Amino acid sequence: SLPKIIVERQKFVVKSREEMGDYIALNWLEPRLAKKFGIKKNQIFVREDWWIDAVKRSRLHTHELVEINLRLRNKMGYEQAHKIANIFERNALKVIKKASTPIPLPPPSRRKH
Repeated sequence: SLPKIIVERQKFVVKSREEMGDYIALNWLEPRLAKKFGIKKNQIFVREDWWIDAVKRSRLHTHELVEINLRLRNKMGYEQAHKIANIFERNALKVIKKASTPIPLPPPSRRKH
């Protein structure tokens, strides 16, 4: 059976590049960064340039939720959870790209009525 996911609903908060610096996303599980940026429990701060791009937003959403779930459920440290979340993110991107490719339509029928 699949493991139970224990992540509560996360609130994504969009921030400017100036506010986020080089960070793309930050969550509340890193106390030093949460304090520095004012991130509350169950919040994920996301850089605006990633949020406005639908594919990047999907990747980011997948990455953050997997990472948070691994840290809470499996008691993993940031480094290990982040590496695993990167794998999920890359695989999610493959599926997203495949799903957003239009299905080719068959050529119109040449039969005369």
